[in-house]
Parts: sequence; structure tokens; C-alpha cells
Amino acid sequence: MIEEETDRLSQLVTEAVQMSEIDAGKVTLERVAVAAGELVRMAASTFAGRGGERLEIGAAADGEPLVFVDRDIAVLGLRQIIDNALKYAAPPSTVRCVVERQGERVIIRVIDHGIGVPEGHRERIFDKFYRRSSVKGRVPGSGLGLHIAREIARMHGGDLWVEAGHVAGSEFCFTLPAYRAGDDTA
Repeated sequence: MIEEETDRLSQLVTEAVQMSEIDAGKVTLERVAVAAGELVRMAASTFAGRGGERLEIGAAADGEPLVFVDRDIAVLGLRQIIDNALKYAAPPSTVRCVVERQGERVIIRVIDHGIGVPEGHRERIFDKFYRRSSVKGRVPGSGLGLHIAREIARMHGGDLWVEAGHVAGSEFCFTLPAYRAGDDTA
């Protein structure tokens, strides 16, 4: 229990530092072409022993689309979204990650079967420190993870939003720019 609380405190401090660096514009992106599925697998690997066995990673219908991102920062954003999904989707339900290309962007969908996000909260959950009163105390968190993830997507020229799940739960859509030949020479 002490280890879990220490990890949680450490995570809170890390999130606060990351958010202040992003807000201050002190983050410099070092973009490379990388398969979007690789980003998902890297983010998912950090959840071994912490719900990672509940993650399903779907193959992209059109192969592995490339994105042009800062690999470490994009993985950080995905980790925030996956962590959120694992917290709100009670075991044994799964969290599914799916990659698809849509024109000039790639969408990474993180789909859970948790409690869902009511319509009136779908934009507010991305505000700094916002947590729905109905989950405070029941689900651990600081209210920074989704804000950090959205800022990371936007730093790359993408975005993050949430949709209602098809049956129950939520579908988070993390978009990043698709790689175009010549991006890495600009």
C-alpha cells in the first residue's frame, strides 16, 4: 500500500512538471516518422502488471500508418489516455486501441467499456484539474492526464476528444499528423 501511494505521489509530481513545461512552451519536439501502432505498443508496455493484460491492440486495416511526431512525447500522451481508460473500465473489461488513417491524419482510438462520459462533461474533462464529482475518491487521479494528452496532440497539430462508446463506455480519439514524404527534411 505504501508503494502504491508513493507511486501515485510520484506520478502527480511528474504530471505537474510536465504540464508546466508544456504550458510554458519549453517543450521542443524532435519529430521522426514512426508507425502509429508502435507508439501504441510502447505506451501499452508500461502497463505490464497494472492492467496491461486487459489491453487489446487492433491492427490497422490499411497496414501501419506512419505519423510524424516526437516519439517520447506522443507515447506520454497515449499513456495518459490508456491509464484513464484502465481506471474507468472495471476489470475484467478490456480496453481496445485501434489505429486508422483518415486523409492527412492518423486516429488512435482508445475504447473502454467503463462508466462513460456524460455529454455535458465531454469537453470539461480536458480542463486542468477537472474531475467529475461522482468519481472523486473512487477513481484515483489528479485531473491532469487528459489535459496533458490533449496538449500533446495539439502540439503536434492533432487533437483529442471523447465520444460515447457504441454500447457503453467511452472512445477517446487521439489524432496525429500522418507522415508525408519529405517531412523529415523540412
